[in-house]
Amino acid sequence: MNRREFLGILALGTLLNLEPFNNIAFAQVNGSSEGSELFANKEFSYQALRALSKTFSSCADIKECFLAIKNIKDNDTNSWYEGWKTQGDRLYSLAEEYYSQGFLVSARETYLRASNYLRTSGFFLGANPKDPRIFDNYTKSRTSFVKAASLFDPKIESIEIQYQNTTIPLYFVKASSDSTPRPTVVMVGGFDSNAEELVMDWGFGAVKRGFNFATFDGPGQGRALILQGLYFRPDFEKVSKPIINYIVTRKDVNLKKIAMFGVDLGGYFAPRACAFDSRIALLVADGGVFDYYSSLISLLPPVAKKLLETDKAAFNKAMAEALRNNTTFRWAIHHGMWAFNASTIADFFLKTKPYNLRDIITNINCPTLVINSTNTFFFRGESKKFYDLLECPREIINMTASEGAEEGSQVGALGYAQGVIFNWLEYHLNKIS
Repeated sequence: MNRREFLGILALGTLLNLEPFNNIAFAQVNGSSEGSELFANKEFSYQALRALSKTFSSCADIKECFLAIKNIKDNDTNSWYEGWKTQGDRLYSLAEEYYSQGFLVSARETYLRASNYLRTSGFFLGANPKDPRIFDNYTKSRTSFVKAASLFDPKIESIEIQYQNTTIPLYFVKASSDSTPRPTVVMVGGFDSNAEELVMDWGFGAVKRGFNFATFDGPGQGRALILQGLYFRPDFEKVSKPIINYIVTRKDVNLKKIAMFGVDLGGYFAPRACAFDSRIALLVADGGVFDYYSSLISLLPPVAKKLLETDKAAFNKAMAEALRNNTTFRWAIHHGMWAFNASTIADFFLKTKPYNLRDIITNINCPTLVINSTNTFFFRGESKKFYDLLECPREIINMTASEGAEEGSQVGALGYAQGVIFNWLEYHLNKIS
């Protein structure tokens, strides 16, 4: 390594410890809205708000969340884990007690809250995929949700979809117990979501409006990643096709009224699915992701971009040093390495290159709604770029601070977001005869 390269590494380490990388919510947003900060660490604040959001769907309670929060030391991921896990474990035990006593509604509601808090507790464990707590924590969170699912009427169905030589887990939430063919929303999660959370955030709102709701853990997400070792893949149509193949076999699905809804990185996956599948009548991209790699490297200072191109070993060394003092950035990069099956930091960045819609965006023909959250950090500018390049009937809606909906995935404003998105879907589905 020559002197210039060495100085480049030092410069990168310095730059990555300054704004915008110091104490940012790298995974989703550039901090929580003014007045909603729960921690000085922006990602802690965002993730706590993410858990609290579920009060809208009765999958969280305010004081329970604050009991967890008050026991968490800012920027301390172990205390984060313990704070939320204590609440999750307590409620899981309480739900079991309710169930054994025959109080099934109380058991169902308590299982859902336990599942939410356990998911939240494990969030930062993804910075070290070898941490044994990941498996145990996720398994208990999912078990709690599945127990709740069995107590709905009709029950939330848990289905295994054949995929290559294994299966993909899918939840199907019926709008009604009868077999009347109904509009169906198929939801695709993002970088760090799981199917259980998507049912909580969006599924219950969908069925209230007469939609069936289906969601699943694709490669790189939830059970598929944690328990099955399936990693993200750019050709998502290979994942979505067997999902839609199953959906169209159901008698309770109106085959002309299937909508696909992608959130976060799902704003790449869902459009990709639509580009290859004419059975999908409507698309919602919240928000749209046109080019993941260009969005990712735009977060790097120039010296880092140059090192990535010219000296991957130096890039890895400099990035590793920069990550040591940044909880958020460290989590995002290491979770990305895990979900993309990347061996190094540079490998993670480079493995995102194929995740773009450059050659296929004009193949999307169905009416499309693009959601642009104005405080998104990770995919900043991507929704507008995606919208501008679409050639199908399209609409873009900005989610702003004036509605409290500016955060990535509209965390903290799910009621407003559901109104906007489901109203759009209902209007366009009603136009299909």
